[in-house]
Amino acid sequence: MTASSSPTIHAPAVQPTGWGERASVLLVSVPHGAASILASSLRRLDGGRPFASPEDSPDEGGCSAALLPLHDRFLAELGTSRNDPLPTGPERATPLKRIAFAAELRRLVNPILEHRRLLIEEPSVGLLLPVWMEALSSLRCRIACILVVRHPDEVAASLAAYDDLSLQEGLMLWLRYVLDAERETRGIARVVVMHHEVLQDPHTVLDRICDHFGLTGRPDVQASDIPSSTTKERADKSSGALADLCRQAWAAVTTLATDSRNQAAQTTLDKVGRAYRQAAALFGPALEAARAAAVAHEQRQRESTEVFERRVQRYEEVAAERDGRIAALTTEATRWREQAAALATTCASAEKNLVGLRAEQAAAALEIEQLRTTLRVEADEALRQAAQQLRVLLAAERYSLEMEREQNRRSHQQLQGEQQSIATELTTAKAALAQAHELNEHMREDAAASLKTARGSLITTIAELRWQERLSKRRSDAKVEELQQSVAELAVSLDHARSETEQGRQEMAAMAAELAAKTAELRAIHASLSWRLSHPFKRRE
Repeated sequence: MTASSSPTIHAPAVQPTGWGERASVLLVSVPHGAASILASSLRRLDGGRPFASPEDSPDEGGCSAALLPLHDRFLAELGTSRNDPLPTGPERATPLKRIAFAAELRRLVNPILEHRRLLIEEPSVGLLLPVWMEALSSLRCRIACILVVRHPDEVAASLAAYDDLSLQEGLMLWLRYVLDAERETRGIARVVVMHHEVLQDPHTVLDRICDHFGLTGRPDVQASDIPSSTTKERADKSSGALADLCRQAWAAVTTLATDSRNQAAQTTLDKVGRAYRQAAALFGPALEAARAAAVAHEQRQRESTEVFERRVQRYEEVAAERDGRIAALTTEATRWREQAAALATTCASAEKNLVGLRAEQAAAALEIEQLRTTLRVEADEALRQAAQQLRVLLAAERYSLEMEREQNRRSHQQLQGEQQSIATELTTAKAALAQAHELNEHMREDAAASLKTARGSLITTIAELRWQERLSKRRSDAKVEELQQSVAELAVSLDHARSETEQGRQEMAAMAAELAAKTAELRAIHASLSWRLSHPFKRRE
């Protein structure tokens, strides 16, 4: 923490009437002190107006975030910083700057002072005490300070460990904080407490603070307020003029912890302050040059870092673009994997279905083969039966033809006999006619007419017999042709049925039905042929 304080400027001390009115406590600590323990306990005092810090104010939503950068900005405008071991020159703390700084501080703390007592614990406040006391005095606010001092060797070791400062710079920074804080708080209510006392017995320290300032209420120290580790960061015992000055200042501050108005201790600190400023004036230019070189090196380092960061950013953009492409490709690959898995599942299902279909096909092929065998056997049996029936029919037809021929032969013989009889009769008639010719001409004419009639009747009978013989032959030939055509149609139907059985089990039912229909048709034809072949016999009968 750094600040600027001018040795020639002191804020006026005001003493309003009591702690019930506007009041403030400034917790001034060296770097890495124990001020937070005291601040937490003071906020929990149970008597009078409560203490509040800018970070506790609900009306000042950005105060806690604004106080530290506000101090840093003040210090920067004064040409210093919170970790600067050199004192700030008086010429830099101009009245205009102090007035402007004080106005900003008033705007920050005035809303808190309307209802609560103000507590400021930001470490760099010790470097800006003139500005703070001027701002608080203008608000007619009672001011009290608590100076928390830690051993210089511990502070230097802690700064070396955490802030990367050398031991010499840490000792000078300790001197700057202690000397400025002690000098600027002379003439106002103050208490000097030691860092190790706060850690060892915070209740006693708080009781002493409350008694000294007249604060009412019982201080409360909770276990969470005390750091879990209170290990002292001790450096090796330093030596040299700077270490001697620090030891003298430490001894004087230890005296002020028991008697805050001890003139001998203040005189010792004034001497140490003059020696500190002389040493700073002697070694300041070299330190400033080293600091300027460090700043230039830091600037170059920053520029190199910016170039490196730009390169890293460019590489990150390229990497992000590559990662985007990889992510897209990964997404695409995942989608293809999912599709491949779906296709594999589909293929597995299709293979299962194919296996099932093949099994069904094999079963259907076996069934078709069995049906073919059955149909072949049935067809062969039907053909055998049809051939047997045809043979029977042909035998019957031959028998019928033979019978008709025999009947025709007998009829022919009968006709011949009749002819012979007629011829005999005719001869007899001729003889009778010859015998009777003489008897009666008229009888001759009658005999001639009778003979003519007999001859016509005989010719008609012979013609009718011949016509019946030809008709019977035509009928038998037509029936044979019709049977042969039916057999051919049956063979074609069977071939068609055999070809259709190869199309699957579903068409077999239709083929069986068609075969049954054909079989029924054949049976109907057979029945019709049987009736037609047997009908002439029935008709004759």
